[in-house]
Parts: sequence; C-alpha cells; structure tokens
Amino acid sequence: MLPDGEDVFSCDEVSASVCKYLCRRGNVTVSQMNSWLRKPPELTCVRVNTFKSTQQQTISALKQHLAQENDAFDICQVNEEIITLKTKKKFRNEVVLLEHEVIVDVMCGLAVLRGANVFAPGILSLSPGSSDGDQVSVYADLDKKCLRGHAKVYTGRKVHVGNGLLKVSREQVFKENVRGIGVVMDDRVYNCPSIDERQLNGQLMLQNLPSILAVLELDPLPGHRVLDMCAAPGGKTMHIATKMKNSGYVVALDKSVGKIKQIQQNRDLQGFSNIFPHAFDSRKSVKDDNTEFHGNVDLSATPPPYPKGQFDRVLLDAPCSALGQRPQFTNSIRAKELASFPRVQRSLFRTAVDHLAPGGILIYSTCTLNHLENEGIVDWAAEQDFMSVLQPVPVSQWTTDTSLLNISSSSCDNNLDKNYAVFGHPSYGDGLFDTIGFFIAKYRKL
Repeated sequence: MLPDGEDVFSCDEVSASVCKYLCRRGNVTVSQMNSWLRKPPELTCVRVNTFKSTQQQTISALKQHLAQENDAFDICQVNEEIITLKTKKKFRNEVVLLEHEVIVDVMCGLAVLRGANVFAPGILSLSPGSSDGDQVSVYADLDKKCLRGHAKVYTGRKVHVGNGLLKVSREQVFKENVRGIGVVMDDRVYNCPSIDERQLNGQLMLQNLPSILAVLELDPLPGHRVLDMCAAPGGKTMHIATKMKNSGYVVALDKSVGKIKQIQQNRDLQGFSNIFPHAFDSRKSVKDDNTEFHGNVDLSATPPPYPKGQFDRVLLDAPCSALGQRPQFTNSIRAKELASFPRVQRSLFRTAVDHLAPGGILIYSTCTLNHLENEGIVDWAAEQDFMSVLQPVPVSQWTTDTSLLNISSSSCDNNLDKNYAVFGHPSYGDGLFDTIGFFIAKYRKL
C-alpha cells in the first residue's frame, strides 16, 4: 500500500477541510484520516431482495456462492433486510510480492480491495513472461499513465492490492478483448468476501449501510409514487421497489444513457415491474409552464418532465464530491472544484421540492465529508421561500442506537433535534458503523 505518511488528498486545502469536518464529531489527525480513508470498511454489507427471496434463502445461497471462503467469514443477520460479513482472521494481510505483475486501472484496484476479482477489461498491462496459469501480483496504476497493452514492467506509481491466479493470456486481453474474470484473487491486502451479485439471481445487492438507511428514512410504502432523482447505479432504486412490494411507481432518472441501461438490467434481474427509468437531467424534470394540472399523470407511460406535486416520496442522492468514499488511493480534487458542487445541489433540491406532493417525504443525501454540501445545504434550505411548505423531520440517530435497525422509520421516536445524520468516522472502530462517509437529511411537505 501507499506510505502511511502520504496524504490521500493532493490539495492541502481539501485535506484540511475534510479533517476539520471529521473533527466536529471527534478529534482525528490527518494521518488517522488518511489511514481510515485508504482502507475499506471491515464489515461487508448485503441487502436482501425481500421481494424475491427470504433472508435464510439468501444466506444459504451466499454460503454456497462463497464456497471455500464460507468458513472464513462470520455472517450476521442485522434485520430482515441486512446481512453483514466479517473476516474471522486479521483484516489486513501481509501479502508477498511476486515476480509476475498485472497492472489494473484505479477503479478495478479499489474493487479488488473490497473483495472483487479482476475482470479482463480492467487489465492495462501484463509484465513480460506472464502467461495463463501464473500466480501474479496485482497493482493499481495510481497516475493513470499506464497505456493499455503496455508490454514492459510498469515503473510508474502503483499500489499493490493483492495476488491471484492469471486466467487469461496477453493475446486474449489485448487482441481478442475477452470479458469475464482475468485474475482470480486468492490473497488480498484486505480480507473482504468475494461476492458476484450477478451469480445470485437478484437475491441480494452489495450496498454500503448508510445507503440502505437513506431508503429506510424515505419510508416508501406499497402503492406510493416515488422519484429517485439521481438514481445510478440503482441500489437505492431497487431497495425502494422492494419496500413497495413491486407496487406503485418508482421513476428513476439519470443523465447517462449507459447508467440507465444498468438500472434496467438490475430491475430485470431482480424481478421488478414498478421501476421506470429515464435518461434525463433531473434539474429540468419539472414542467416549467404555468398550466394548472389536476390529478396524477400515468407514470408508467409518461416520460419527464412532470407537473409539480406528482410524488409521495422523492430521493435526492445528489451528485457530490464523494470525499467519503472508502477505500481511496489518492484524490486529486481541488478546492475550486469542491466549491462547485453546492450550486448543482441547490438547483436539484429546489426541483425536488416542486416534485413533492403535500404530505410527501424528501430525503437529501451525499457520500461526502464536506460541510458546504451537507449541513451547508440544510442551512441554505432553511433560508429559502419554499420552507413555508417544507418541514424538517428529525432523523433517527442510527449510529448511537443500533436497535433502531429493527424498527420501521415510521414508528421511530422522533423526539430528536436534528433533521440530518452524518456517517463515517475513524473513531467508530470496526463495528457496524465503520462505514463510508455519508449524509442524510429529511423533510416533509406541508
């Protein structure tokens, strides 16, 4: 891995900002912050698709899927939806460097740290002499300078993520463009389970715990009309459809056609017929004419934009700086770029309020550790005209009362003083709330 003293963030101003944000909930040094961000959460969280499977059926399928790795992990049932897996061994391994090297892109390297195998399209380079069947060390290319098909030993900045068995030849990767698994990882830097959702017939999804809790706070009910404004990659969309027992309407929007196709594939795999994805910019998803509209549009047949007030629930998992993602190798975001996100988030927030019907619930969430994108949006919203029809709703303080995981959001004690919750901190240890950095805020329309 990278030296412990090396900052995750290349911009000192950003590094100081994230550290300051974390320190609001407990003292942390820059070194502790970097170590925490560089490693994945020790618990792997799985959400059961309760529309298609029971928890026991899913656990049985999961154990069979893990095969030889099954006995290496403690599998715990948190509630009827959530399963966690944690290694019985040390979390961090000391992995020996091997002669043959495989260079992969950063996203592939990060996925390996969380338990994935290496898929052939993620391979950038095979060191000379490497062949199918060799044991290889896998490295992530930190500076994105390794050209695909590089034929020599790569000497740029790289980080070792583990060792495995090479299953493809150079010709297959770079000439035939094969897909499928390129390296079966058998010795990772971190002991995370290798779970391939696609092989489990839509019974489960890998999700970070706060992403699951965002939907529990949204509390979608059967028959509801729900809008997921920034839906990709679709985990929360699928969870919403599950909570609604495949009834009502879930409209999923994202600007990217490719990401919408991914949502459609997940929808079909998990067996839902109440999800309606559209490639559309959510900032433009409310009709801008002043024509008065009465009643509900047919969401199964009507693409955006929509008249105001069409949805019982709106989830705005906003585009953000993603400073809370774990693991991270390095992050080159600059202070100027960081300052650009709130403008987009405010625009989306206004649109979300317009979409919401009276009595409806709005959840605003991010996966970042930046005051301006989190509490700063809450503060900004409090000063806007639309707050005459929007009421902050207290959020359950999940991190201090884990028993809440067994209570539905609608039945929680709401005698709390904050309408938001913040997740992720180095001091949370290796338990259930050793999560990514995440933020959830909740509102109801009057």
